[in-house]
Amino acid sequence: MQSKPTPIWRPISGLPLITHVIEEGLDTATEQYETLQQVENRPHVLDDETVRRVNQVYSAQRDDLWYFEEQLTRWQKETLTPAQSREIQRLEGQVRKTRETLDSLLTLTEQCTQRMRDALLNKSDLQRELEALLQAAPPRRSTQQKRSSPRSAHEPPRQKESDSFRLPPEITMSKEALRDGWSYLFRHRTLGELGRIRVQDSQGQCYITCEVVGDANDPMTARRAEIFQPLGVELSHRIEAESRSGAVSGTVPPAPPSPPPHTEVIESKMMQCERCDAGVALLIFAPEATDPGRFEDYSRKMHTEYTRQNLPTWIIGPALGGGPLMDRPADILQVWPEHGDIERLRPEEFNPVLDDLAARHCGEV
Repeated sequence: MQSKPTPIWRPISGLPLITHVIEEGLDTATEQYETLQQVENRPHVLDDETVRRVNQVYSAQRDDLWYFEEQLTRWQKETLTPAQSREIQRLEGQVRKTRETLDSLLTLTEQCTQRMRDALLNKSDLQRELEALLQAAPPRRSTQQKRSSPRSAHEPPRQKESDSFRLPPEITMSKEALRDGWSYLFRHRTLGELGRIRVQDSQGQCYITCEVVGDANDPMTARRAEIFQPLGVELSHRIEAESRSGAVSGTVPPAPPSPPPHTEVIESKMMQCERCDAGVALLIFAPEATDPGRFEDYSRKMHTEYTRQNLPTWIIGPALGGGPLMDRPADILQVWPEHGDIERLRPEEFNPVLDDLAARHCGEV
């Protein structure tokens, strides 16, 4: 057993410092406990690493409380002013409250860990089947399913491993938790986000919903649909064929109202004619557009705005390389009135395009 480090006992002049440390420790423990209480019934928003870290940090804090208890006891044996005596008695109560809070917090972390395990085990067969098909996670089988048993003559042949579904190499998948299920998000290397498959549990049934992202009036939405819809249909059919949970495709289950969607702020600038102040071009700044797919994400999100403005529109990525900003190139994509290709241009190469638009607006040559 590892022995405790030799403590440094402080004179009564150190009371303000000890007061600060005790109060701060109680505040952080209380805040963390209240935060964890808010998510204890939503284990899908936690992960093993977060819970492990919370348990590690606050277990160590609880183990260190003996030092403050002993320090306060030592001071009680000294000659104190009435104010010092009252403060030490108050701090003893604060240390007891801290210990109680930490005990409750660490008990809650254990409960959250168990709920996370239960949530994983209780994940519907449909969700596990989808993740297995996407190779995002190995299929989980119950003990009974692992036992070998003779197959019925009416049972369809099991899918061969060579027939297993694989995402095309240019498409990646990630997942995020919903209030009542999971959302599987699909991205294309050059087209950006394609859409999502939602798997939701409601009233004993699992619902599969495939959604293509983007404005219906955006021509790029049709291109995304050409790729994602066949993918979603194939996955849905495979899951329905292999799942025993009774999946219902294409139907949205009843659900409580969702919170308002997060509104992303995207910086843009309208270039104006120097004579009449009318807009001549729209520039959209995309600091996270580091690949073609990210450029398309910005184009999709801003489609309604730049079509409403009806001005020549470019999306400008971050400046590349080193040196003075005015000498550094950036990847630039024109998206309106025509959707072009990404070009890498320096300010001295791109600015004349804008100057020409401004000059021609009021007839200057």
